[in-house]
Amino acid sequence: VKWSAVSSISITRLERVWFPALSLDELPVKPQGRPPSQIKAARYMLTERLAQFVANQPAEDIPDEVYDAARDAVIDTLGVALAGSREPVADIAAAWVSEIGAQSSATVWGRALSSHVSEAAFANGISAHALDFDDSFPSGRGHISACLVPTVLTVGEVSGASGQDVLAAYVIGLETASVLGRVFGPGHQRRGWHPTATVGTLAATAAAGRLLG
Repeated sequence: VKWSAVSSISITRLERVWFPALSLDELPVKPQGRPPSQIKAARYMLTERLAQFVANQPAEDIPDEVYDAARDAVIDTLGVALAGSREPVADIAAAWVSEIGAQSSATVWGRALSSHVSEAAFANGISAHALDFDDSFPSGRGHISACLVPTVLTVGEVSGASGQDVLAAYVIGLETASVLGRVFGPGHQRRGWHPTATVGTLAATAAAGRLLG
């Protein structure tokens, strides 16, 4: 696998990464001219291979320098989230989380508050993006860490995952975003979609699935 590294300021050094058995050249980026049966088969293969990568990529095969870079990116995102937790939009999210009174299982950052993992991740994600200082990821075409870091830390907290497991899930989620962002292409945003919400959601789902087994 050709892995890169992450900067504590941005993730641009992870801009070009590859799945172990899934290269961009094999993805159905340009379906024009293909019979519908071939397009359907290619998309099925992509989904299956993506799921296999997320579930089965050995954590020990991720190089140390990638873990180091992922750690820096997680710390950076957590820092801007703690600053963002003082913003009015984060207050609104925290008030909603408190009001619904869900089972207290995961921490809402920057507050004496905990909630169900999904609500905590929601509030923490809002804090991470509130100041717009969270890193951006050109291949993923959005602010992917604002989706990934709240997910891996809250799910990791609830599941009792190790630090290595959390970082591996982050890296695998970022790899997922990298490939999907390039598959979607620049036209995705031009058609009115916000990749942080689309690519980021799929990447966060992959990372959570990895941690939950």
